[in-house]
Amino acid sequence: MTEQQESLPEKRNVEKIGRTFFAFLEKRGIGHEELNLVQ
Repeated sequence: MTEQQESLPEKRNVEKIGRTFFAFLEKRGIGHEELNLVQ
């Protein structure tokens, strides 16, 4: 956890990819309930 917190630019990039990934799943009709199961 500490290594990820130290590299803020990398963390922001991961969050950006995560949002794009979730938006892609939503476009394919996958609901948040199913996403919660993956998490």
